[in-house]
Amino acid sequence: MLAEEAPKVTDWMQGVGNVATLLVSVLALWFTALLYLHEVRTRREEKADADAAHARLVFGRVVEIRAPTQMLTSMQCEVVNHGEMPIFQVTIEVTTSSGATVRDAQESDGLIGTQVRELIADQPIPVAAATTIRDLSLTVAFTDAAGLRWRRTGRDTPVRVLSGSSSGPDCRPWLALTAVTLGVLGIALTLISLFN
Repeated sequence: MLAEEAPKVTDWMQGVGNVATLLVSVLALWFTALLYLHEVRTRREEKADADAAHARLVFGRVVEIRAPTQMLTSMQCEVVNHGEMPIFQVTIEVTTSSGATVRDAQESDGLIGTQVRELIADQPIPVAAATTIRDLSLTVAFTDAAGLRWRRTGRDTPVRVLSGSSSGPDCRPWLALTAVTLGVLGIALTLISLFN
């Protein structure tokens, strides 16, 4: 009788060992996937920061407004590029506190340093009597020397403008999780076949 129980104990211990191996393998797979996702995220953030380095050196501001009888007719704007490389396809638009927008349809290319532009409203825009240049926000849209398109309002963080032909979202994180899930499923099926 003892001889019959010895193989059962050995089989049971082998089964426990297999389950422990499975758990360690699953944890290792998930840890590897998390490290991969962290690395992908870090590299993406570093690339975005490097891409925006020149865009952070470009800004615009309103330096003078003309609003006789509380009707905004024109303004003088300044676009500044502190970067060493020129910017291209520079356009500006000014938004009032009421949400009215005045756009400059004219693009300028090869801007380095400072450019002063006169912006004239198509129709006079009603504004409050106490309106100052601080009540207006100027947005500069431009293409940097690397060919990336940007928009920046005042001194806010520049926003990258992606073209309509972008390739879509990054699928690598989902692929990593799918690979881990399939690996876990494979290990589980292997253990099930061992115990049957």
